[in-house]
Amino acid sequence: MNKRDLLRALGGAALLPADANGLILFVSGRSSMKSLADVVALARSGPDRLRLASSGNASSPHIALELFARALNTRITHVAYRGAAPAKNDVIAGVVDGIFDGTSSTPLARAGQLRAIAIAAPKRHPAAPDVPTFREQGVDLLYATWYGMLLPSGVPEGLTLRINADIRRALEDAAVRTAIAETGLQLSPGTPQQFANFLDGESRKLRALVDSGVHIGVE
Repeated sequence: MNKRDLLRALGGAALLPADANGLILFVSGRSSMKSLADVVALARSGPDRLRLASSGNASSPHIALELFARALNTRITHVAYRGAAPAKNDVIAGVVDGIFDGTSSTPLARAGQLRAIAIAAPKRHPAAPDVPTFREQGVDLLYATWYGMLLPSGVPEGLTLRINADIRRALEDAAVRTAIAETGLQLSPGTPQQFANFLDGESRKLRALVDSGVHIGVE
């Protein structure tokens, strides 16, 4: 699908671009790893020495750990679980070394069950201001989950733009913004063209990861 066709297929707004809601690397609150330097040292002590969990194959935490491995030019063992809850339980228990997850897990860090190591975003998140970025600590890693709206291809451009405008107007409502902020997510409404450009960039990033030999498949 070229950019023109992609744009026709898109409606709504790019609500949550990846650079605004980066995933956080968490380890157990009882782990001897206190910083990203400690995690990197374990990862580079030998291929597959660092073991990171995910909520399942091809999930956002899985992709994040593969991008992390690529940034370090080493291999990281991926331990796939059936959902985030059992994965985080095993991180807390020390069965696996860590997991990439969103700011929704910061209460577990405040409770001492997890330890937040770094966030894969260009800047710190307001819901976790004490968590440094990967870039602050010398690792070039940006990755996050995001939400947007898609419309079927063939929808008239005028209707697409009208839906986009309606959504952006709704997101200006104070009650809506407060409700979304309470989830730890950040809003970044955009035009269909901006969303198309964002998706194109995400596609190129993941294509490069797969082309490097990483297998990411839903099983």
